[in-house]
This record gives sequence, C-alpha cells and structure tokens, in this order.
Amino acid sequence: MERETAERLAALHRELAAVYQGLAKESDLARSDSVVSLIEAATRLGVTRSWLCRAPNWRAVGGYRGADRRIHFPLSALSTYANAHKR
Repeated sequence: MERETAERLAALHRELAAVYQGLAKESDLARSDSVVSLIEAATRLGVTRSWLCRAPNWRAVGGYRGADRRIHFPLSALSTYANAHKR
C-alpha cells in the first residue's frame, strides 16, 4: 500500500514539474515581446505617423492604449502586420 502511494506521489510530482516548465516557457515568451511607441511603429512599418494615429489603423496593426493613454505596439504584432501586408 505504501509503495503504491509513493509511486502515485512520484507520478504527481513529475506532472507538476511538467506544468511548471510549461508555465515558465509561457512567461519567457510574454517577457520577450517588447513594446514600441507610435512613432517607432510608424517608422518600422514605413507609414506616416498621422495614418497610424487613426484608431482603426492602429487597432488593425495590433496596437493598444496603455494605462498612460498612449498607443503601444508589441513587436510581434508589428511583425505579423508587416508580413501580412508586404508590398
């Protein structure tokens, strides 16, 4: 009986370790996505600042309004948009 319990406990520890490892990978991915300002995003995309200032456009690119009320763009969103709209 004790051996079964010890084996089950060991199996649960392995499962828990796998879950923690998965969470660590997700956390690393989230941290690696830097955010840039509207001006830098316009430069990277090759569009004018006035075009990117319009809400439908910055939303389509993947921007969001931060707590500071400024528009921010994750680099991953800029890359996705640029790849989809290659000229």
